[in-house]
Amino acid sequence: KPFTDHSWTLTGDQSWTNKYCSYYQDCDCYGHHAYDLTFWKSTTSGATGSYSTSYRTNQEVREALNPTDGYAMPYIYDTFEWDHCSDSGYEFKSLTS
Repeated sequence: KPFTDHSWTLTGDQSWTNKYCSYYQDCDCYGHHAYDLTFWKSTTSGATGSYSTSYRTNQEVREALNPTDGYAMPYIYDTFEWDHCSDSGYEFKSLTS
């Protein structure tokens, strides 16, 4: 969820004139845009089904993780159970019940 105002930035020498990546699309925050390369390599399958490892853009990683459009990662989670989420009060519906 993107930030919708600047209320979290009102400390120190920051002002309302600053631009923040999650709020503005025209900022210079490298690594936050869809077309920016990740700083880690990802292994994904290509059109032929063979896997390759390289730096991908944020958009390419997101598309590879899409389960409804040709999931392309070399792994899959068997559940959506994350203790840190449930400990914070967030519960996910079971996919099998």
